[in-house]
Amino acid sequence: VISIYSKGGGKAGRHDWVEQVPGIRKISYILAQTFEHSGSRSFQRIHRATSMLGVSRFAHLPSGPILIRIPDTVNLTLSTAEITRAATTLFNRLLAEREALARMITALNMVQRKGKGNINIQDIEEDDGVED
Repeated sequence: VISIYSKGGGKAGRHDWVEQVPGIRKISYILAQTFEHSGSRSFQRIHRATSMLGVSRFAHLPSGPILIRIPDTVNLTLSTAEITRAATTLFNRLLAEREALARMITALNMVQRKGKGNINIQDIEEDDGVED
């Protein structure tokens, strides 16, 4: 995780950078570097799909898809990340439940809108203040 953002108090509270949060549901969104599983306890920084470019990937995620925080130490190098045996066991359990987790995350990302149909938060376009 590179940055965590959380909504301040009140209905019109701003989403600002915070150093830490008491729980996942207090997160508005995070910016994170993503790694691709390369076997056993290792994950690689450069994904196969972009290996010719040699670039890392990053994600801007709302709190819905964030399932857990790995409490163990992650050993980072320039090209890989290696997790502990306990974290690997947890990763494999989550991987076995991939389809059910995808359905759950889709449901968590649904925004209830009064008088309109529900919409997935991933489909909402942000207004960047720039005219097309």
